[in-house]
Amino acid sequence: EIGILILAPLILMCIVFVPLIVRILYSERFLGANDYIIWAASGMLFKMASWAISFIFIAKGESKLFMINETVVNIYSLVFQILGYWLLGLKGVGIGYALTFLCYFIQVYIISRVKYRFRFTVDFNRIFLIQLFLLILCVIFKVVLGASWMKYVIGTLLIGASMWYSLSGLEKRMGIISSIRLRFRK
Repeated sequence: EIGILILAPLILMCIVFVPLIVRILYSERFLGANDYIIWAASGMLFKMASWAISFIFIAKGESKLFMINETVVNIYSLVFQILGYWLLGLKGVGIGYALTFLCYFIQVYIISRVKYRFRFTVDFNRIFLIQLFLLILCVIFKVVLGASWMKYVIGTLLIGASMWYSLSGLEKRMGIISSIRLRFRK
């Protein structure tokens, strides 16, 4: 839950402001990587959730299962990314990355569900689905609006919603805002 709450707003920022970030950190010549970054960043939400689940295997002493699981994901990751590049160039590699972690998420969830009766909590489901919804909206607006300045306005609103939801969740779980307020009062 904490990982998703921290990571989701950062992913949205990356998706919305990737052209600006690339121009600042690199140069105009790297703008071709924008589509890759948008799709790869989208896959990070699934990566965070699936990694958390996959470490159950290690915690249960199932290192062989963990290694088999990781080998399988690396095989289809290679296939997705080669096919993606072949079909769509760098954008396809990003889509392949996102697909890899969507499939990995499903794979580790099914294995852990069957083997250990693992289930996500209602809180995790709510957090994940709300942040996923905001991420999907962000990608849709980014793709539909293209070069329009409106993508920054709508994207900033979506980032604000994600940050508000994340800060509320972090406050509920860790008292992070209360801690910051206490430090400033001293």
